[in-house]
Amino acid sequence: KTGGPKNQRVFTTAEISILVWVQARLYLTPKFGEAYREFPSVASRALLQRMKGRSNKEIVDRKSEKREKLFPATTMRRKGLGPQEQANLAWSLTILENYDDHIVTLLQNIFHAASSSNNDDEGLIQLEHAHQLWQSYFLLSRDCPDAVSFVPLRFSQYLEEKWNIEKGRTKRSSSRHNVISQTLDLMRVAHRNEYDEDVDVAIVLEEDSAWTHMAIEADLDAIDYRAGHVKVAMEFDGPHHFTVMASTGEDLWAI
Repeated sequence: KTGGPKNQRVFTTAEISILVWVQARLYLTPKFGEAYREFPSVASRALLQRMKGRSNKEIVDRKSEKREKLFPATTMRRKGLGPQEQANLAWSLTILENYDDHIVTLLQNIFHAASSSNNDDEGLIQLEHAHQLWQSYFLLSRDCPDAVSFVPLRFSQYLEEKWNIEKGRTKRSSSRHNVISQTLDLMRVAHRNEYDEDVDVAIVLEEDSAWTHMAIEADLDAIDYRAGHVKVAMEFDGPHHFTVMASTGEDLWAI
């Protein structure tokens, strides 16, 4: 809640989803404070309570959760969790890697709502949302299978297909990116533009490289990194693909 005792305002469902997304984007893990360990679960419990209209004590343990217990997709949208919020939450909760009962139940309902919406005539799944959901599904399938146990095979195949199309498209560098690449050429830094996994610029250096002409201009996939080569990824026009990984609270405040 926000405001003074007389003007308390409860966060909306959309605002709660944004807070979880911000935590994931900044990668605020428990090493920065106990609040970051607890918040994803507290937020998930609050969202489930609003979806179900029940008290916290009545939320079902995931071990006894049945498919018929999942909310209709329209319930989530009506309560303020539309396709964008659903995709953001799925991605964020997966990045934060805290899979307690409340989080798993929320993830189950997000994927159920997304797959149901995809079967509607409205065609609510946008490519951006499909990409986020695929990244989440792919990781959860290995790290927390319970969270995606109700996902229809047809829907997971649809997400994978959209992801593969995105990864296979011809990537075009921005004008700013091209200028930076030309500058690296002038500095004699060998590099490759638009490398795998949306890396804007990939550079491989010798371990003792002086960052200039000793950079390797070769097949990056064929390089033996055990031989002392260092792989560097550079992002331009960011932060769109990557976030800074701070190791301490002091580093975080310095960002």
